[in-house]
Amino acid sequence: MSTKALPPGAATNKFADLAGCWADLRLTTALLTAARDVDRAADDAATVISGLGEAAIMSYARCFGKGRRVHLTERVVPEESRIVHRIVLALRDKFTGHAVNAMSQAVVTGQTENWPDRTSIRGLAFRAHVQRSLVIDMMLLVATVRDALADEIEAARLEVQIAHEQIATSDLLRLGDIRVLATAAPGFDFVAARRAGQSSGQIQIPVIDTGQQGGEPAATITIV
Repeated sequence: MSTKALPPGAATNKFADLAGCWADLRLTTALLTAARDVDRAADDAATVISGLGEAAIMSYARCFGKGRRVHLTERVVPEESRIVHRIVLALRDKFTGHAVNAMSQAVVTGQTENWPDRTSIRGLAFRAHVQRSLVIDMMLLVATVRDALADEIEAARLEVQIAHEQIATSDLLRLGDIRVLATAAPGFDFVAARRAGQSSGQIQIPVIDTGQQGGEPAATITIV
């Protein structure tokens, strides 16, 4: 058995976009689970939880961000979960994905004991932390969104089936096999490459050039 890349089209592209959203939600769940399970007695617990929480916020919000990929709308968020959903998007807009503002600032202080010696001048940086309580609320939110999205994905899968039902097995066998190719990241057009990849059977994964020879590109593949 081999895996073939179906020709692009409205139905195929929509399903691909939903699959991308599903992968982002799976990543969000993994990040939140890791944040929830951090040993809160550890010295760096608050920092680790906040870091994982910020990454989860960005991953979740990417599903709803306007761009080239078809984005999700609030209709996949159950009414009882929309308050947390809007809080998460607001945090993305005003905190994790925004320029420095009141949630991340610094002040300059002078210590009276050795003033005006230069060593008495300090910079204190303040940064809001994602709390574990928000992590728990987000886990429930993502679970409800994934449940709602599952129905939409199956509907989109049916559209793909209908759009390509004229393709016989013999025709499918002649399509390109899925292959992963590495390409340099600067200036890389993700969407154009994906669209082209669907017709040729090649999926191009952008990688950062580290200057090291022989490195292999890494990719996480989510099957929907």
